[in-house]
Amino acid sequence: MKYLIFIICSITLIRCNIASKEKEYKFYEIGWTIKVPLYFDIIDSMQAKEEDVEGKGIIEKNTVNVKFTNTSKRLLYFRKGNANELSCTIRHYDTIKEGSYAEHIQLVRNTLYNAFKQALEANATIDTSSSKEKIDNIRFDRFQIKIIRSSAKDLTSYFYSRSISGYSVAIVVSYENEKIGEKIISVLNSSKFVQ
Repeated sequence: MKYLIFIICSITLIRCNIASKEKEYKFYEIGWTIKVPLYFDIIDSMQAKEEDVEGKGIIEKNTVNVKFTNTSKRLLYFRKGNANELSCTIRHYDTIKEGSYAEHIQLVRNTLYNAFKQALEANATIDTSSSKEKIDNIRFDRFQIKIIRSSAKDLTSYFYSRSISGYSVAIVVSYENEKIGEKIISVLNSSKFVQ
């Protein structure tokens, strides 16, 4: 009996210790809850805004006739190191004013592909794929871009998108380090959506 009590207490302590090593974030606009391990750095809104301006410049510089307007709201942005991160943004999407959501997503994919392709260093190649993926039983469109570079680590980016509650939801996972990338994807895949 003493051993049974000891085992139950040990399991409870271990579970409490594991739970305390992550922070839970809830985003009511889209009914999303995600638990982020504390070893990831949460990026504040000012730093994120600076990086958004930089990203906008890259897209505008490397695409033809694309004027980038960002009306998105960033829900979450975390990273480990310089190139291993997850970012989620939302923006209102009105199919009556803006047209088909599927066509919108295809335009975004083409713009991203062209921007990445134009920005590539010499001797780098780009590979893409598209698929559907479920996160907590919610189906997302997933667009993968992999940049194979000779002078640096390869960069893999996944762009998850779908419409939820009148919002266009974009979740971007990018990484150079495979192990950290796997952890980020695991965090995303264990997140929950209210259905």
